[in-house]
Amino acid sequence: MKFPDAIYKITWHDAHSTCLWKDKDEFDIYKKERMIITEIGWIVHEDKDIIILCSQVAGDTDLGNMTRIPKGMILSRLG
Repeated sequence: MKFPDAIYKITWHDAHSTCLWKDKDEFDIYKKERMIITEIGWIVHEDKDIIILCSQVAGDTDLGNMTRIPKGMILSRLG
């Protein structure tokens, strides 16, 4: 596999969850929270729905630390 030369910075609105009980006031805060993630790496796959970003490579064949990001959650893409 030939790895791309370009490195990208992707920022996206991540989904997150909690398993804790919350009263109404805590819930009102929780529903307004936004988890914004920024990651840097190579785009090793892209189609109409997703980008797979990889931040580690080993040799010519091994990929590490990959993140599969739905395109609808992407806020910005630089690279």
